[in-house]
Amino acid sequence: MKNENTFENWNPDGFARDAQYQRTIRAFSADLICGDVLDVGCGSRIYYNLKNANSWTGVDISQRMLDGIDFRLSGEIDERRIMQGDVLDLPFETESHDTVVACFLLHHLAKDNKRLSAERVQLAFDEFFRVLRPGGRLVVAENCRGPLEIPYHLFFSPIYYLALKLRNTEMPYFWKPKHYVSFSRTAGFQDKPLYVHIPIVEGMYQPVTRIVTPPILNSELIQKMTLFEFVKPE
Repeated sequence: MKNENTFENWNPDGFARDAQYQRTIRAFSADLICGDVLDVGCGSRIYYNLKNANSWTGVDISQRMLDGIDFRLSGEIDERRIMQGDVLDLPFETESHDTVVACFLLHHLAKDNKRLSAERVQLAFDEFFRVLRPGGRLVVAENCRGPLEIPYHLFFSPIYYLALKLRNTEMPYFWKPKHYVSFSRTAGFQDKPLYVHIPIVEGMYQPVTRIVTPPILNSELIQKMTLFEFVKPE
């Protein structure tokens, strides 16, 4: 995956604990997340509902994120474990989980340019599909890019290299909903997945820049927070 230092330098306590977007995702996904749950790139905040889960496994490349995990909004579950791992090579058997969750992970798989970034996201979807049982669900929350982010993506490669050189930071690449639908179809998920846009009404902590951006900079013209449900065929 990425240079581990990118994520080890993040501040787990910087992320919100009870934000409206977290409560909204929790409400919309309450009946989607069930059985044996695998959270890939789980980070430090587990805020979706685990009422229907039999087990929960969290995987993240950053031990610092894993050490700071907070289940405050998700509810208790007896069978849970955490482990370091790479989304592009998940250490699990084929068809071993009922639900895979990926919250705000995929844009951080970016590497150098659009083509390489797309290849890595596709590999992630292929891995999600592999570890899901037939009929299983992939629940994805992502920041999808809006029209005002066009310049950023047009000049992504030089921005990426500049950030890497000056701050040892790898910049994210944001995709549109149609791109995620395409990745899912290529992996084998059912056509016509469900998704809903969630407005951002609060300041958002940005782990790359380590600042909280005001709501005006989180408008849907810049990004649309989006929750997807992808289903593996029976």
